[in-house]
Order: sequence, then C-alpha cells, then structure tokens
Amino acid sequence: MMGEKPNLISLARVLIGIDEYEKAKPILTQVLNESPTENEMLNCYRFLADAARIQGENDVSLTNYFICLDLAQKIYSSGHPGIASTYSSIAEVYWQQENYNLSSEYCQKCLDILPEDHGNLADAYHIIGNVDTADYDLALDYYKKALVIQERKLPKDHINSAVTHNQMGVIYERKQDYPMAVQCYEETLRIDQKTLPSTHQNMTKDKNNILRVKEMLK
Repeated sequence: MMGEKPNLISLARVLIGIDEYEKAKPILTQVLNESPTENEMLNCYRFLADAARIQGENDVSLTNYFICLDLAQKIYSSGHPGIASTYSSIAEVYWQQENYNLSSEYCQKCLDILPEDHGNLADAYHIIGNVDTADYDLALDYYKKALVIQERKLPKDHINSAVTHNQMGVIYERKQDYPMAVQCYEETLRIDQKTLPSTHQNMTKDKNNILRVKEMLK
C-alpha cells in the first residue's frame, strides 16, 4: 500500500528513540526485503547502523554506515550534508573502537563538506575533541567550537551542551585548572537538573565530580 514503507520506517525510528532496538530491527529488515527505493534503503541502513552503534556492535554498525555512505553518494551531490552526517557517524564508531587515526580522518571529511555555521559541525568537533584529549588545549578548542554551535543551534540548556561542558571539565581537571573544572561541572549539573529526572544517574556523577575537584582546591 502507498505510504506503508515510510510509516514502517518512522515506526522503527520511534522504537530506536525509546531504546527498543530489537523491535525496530525486524521492521527495518522487512522494508529492505520489499524492494525499497534508494532513499528508503538509506534510512533503513542508517537506523540499523545507529541501533548497532548504541548497542556497542561496532563492526555491524560500520558495515551499515558504509552501505549508507555508498547510497548517500549515489543520491546526493558531493557536498551534501547527508554525506557529511554519515562521515561523522563513521568517525564516532571508529572512536569507540579506539581507532583514533581513522576517526580523525572521517571527522575531517565531514568538516570539509559542512559550512561553518552548520549545526552538525558540533558533532564533528565533539568527536575530534574526544580524539585529541591528550592535547589538552587542542581538545578544549574543539569543545569550545562545539559549544558555540550547540548554543546557537539547539534550544537553551540542551542536554548536548551539558555533555560538552562535562568533557571540558574533564580536560580542565587533567590540566589541574580546578576552578575552571568546577565551573564546567557545575554548569553540567545545572543543565542536567533542568533536562533529566531527579533520579537520573548523571546527578550523582555530576555532584561527585564537583565535590572531588573542590577537594583539590583546599
């Protein structure tokens, strides 16, 4: 029936959004078995890749992301954000595998495509910041770039901004710049308290980070 496959893909996306990965996968596989269009195939493989990445199935995730990349390069022009987004996703999986050279390579491919004010740049900067945590100043530079984009493109006090503040706190703590570390961790806690349930594990983690670093200041 007309519209049935897009509805199934939307359902799978919702299921992945609520962590019901095992329910989403057979739906996406069903669509792939029913002669989908290239755009439908792209969406199916992307959601399968996303689910595998979140579940820690990195090899499966990479396989599906590279299928996405092949499809995206057929569907879109060479400078399309859809291709850049796939590069960014591949970079994230390589980072999870601790393959930092390839992670940096695919982040750079993403950066080469996206304009300077594009919202997806924040993800690429964040990944590069994670890769370069041994170079504290360089990592901070990328996290700050990510934060500028997040604050410009996302709603105020978005959870992604809390993640970036937390990562900056980690770097400042490693640099033994404890006042800045406390400031970043307190900002993380402030945003988490606005966006997450009071029982969320991040609350305890945030408070412990603040207490630990304040002890260093004594």
